[in-house]
Amino acid sequence: MNIGINKASTLFVVKTLILRVSRKNKAKAEEKAKLGKILAEAQNFSRDLVNTPANVINPEKLA
Repeated sequence: MNIGINKASTLFVVKTLILRVSRKNKAKAEEKAKLGKILAEAQNFSRDLVNTPANVINPEKLA
């Protein structure tokens, strides 16, 4: 399965994200940033599944 077949050839990747938080909230901010990344990747994957044409990903390939 080649998810992302319809993506543009130019992708923009965030290499560094700097968040300014207090020392007492550092651990919580790191935890929430990791969770945000996981949720964003899951959302992008599901968007790719929905937007993939039926002739590329049929029910047999999806299962």
